Amino acid sequence: MEFNSPLELHNSLVHFLRKEEHVRDILEPYTGGHYEWTAADWFQGLCLTLAVALWDWLGFENAEIYSLEDRESEEIEHVALKVGDIFIDGHGLSSAQDLLHSWNHKSAPGIVMPESDTQLAPFDIAKITVSGLSWEPDIAKLLANCLKDNLDPKKGTKQLKF
Repeated sequence: MEFNSPLELHNSLVHFLRKEEHVRDILEPYTGGHYEWTAADWFQGLCLTLAVALWDWLGFENAEIYSLEDRESEEIEHVALKVGDIFIDGHGLSSAQDLLHSWNHKSAPGIVMPESDTQLAPFDIAKITVSGLSWEPDIAKLLANCLKDNLDPKKGTKQLKF
């Protein structure tokens, strides 16, 4: 599927990520059916897994994983995929300014976050254990395949034109 605009990709992705049955199908084999998934999970530890899955699905060579870090402690609070000037996470697509603003001043679906002072930085794998992020490569691959199956009817056409 070719997305003719960032808005089209945003709408398709957000709709997919908020559909419980897609994510539950992916996570159930790893949890024995005991996983109570909500859309907030993309913001509570599964953000890195999502960023890697998005990278695999979209296939952008110039993509990078970025983290939102607390300015003082440099602890990672969130992770997103950066493609050019666009950041992609569980909220969909946003600019750096919008991503920082939403993280610093709003709540993610289902959770209330304290206000924080964050900065964007290239992801540093060494900080993963300090931040308590979960990295689930098998789930990332399953999610990427699920995205391909549901949003790429012509598998292999991973293009974003705009």
